[in-house]
Amino acid sequence: MPDFIVEEIKEVLLVMAYGMALTFSYDLLRIIRRIIKHCNVAVSVEDIIFWLFVSYTTLVFIIKIDDGGLRVYFFIGLICGTILYKTVSKFILKKLTELFTIRKKKRGGTHES
Repeated sequence: MPDFIVEEIKEVLLVMAYGMALTFSYDLLRIIRRIIKHCNVAVSVEDIIFWLFVSYTTLVFIIKIDDGGLRVYFFIGLICGTILYKTVSKFILKKLTELFTIRKKKRGGTHES
């Protein structure tokens, strides 16, 4: 198999992993919101900060992985990574929420459902 094809396959796998990582990081933010109640303003500010962070890291990622060139497989890889993560995220989100809730209760905090 030609070297450039192997490199592109590696890039697609990296982009898929990046898409999974972005989706997971947003799930962590959702877990925090489940455990600690937020007003609408706080949620909006968190979302703005999160998406600014995602935009910056995505730009840096694109520059490092392919010298800033946008290719179709980048977007396909992101979408595939997100879909792959979402297939298991309900289980992961539930378990992480339980873990953080248990730790919060041990520290003396209360959890409202």
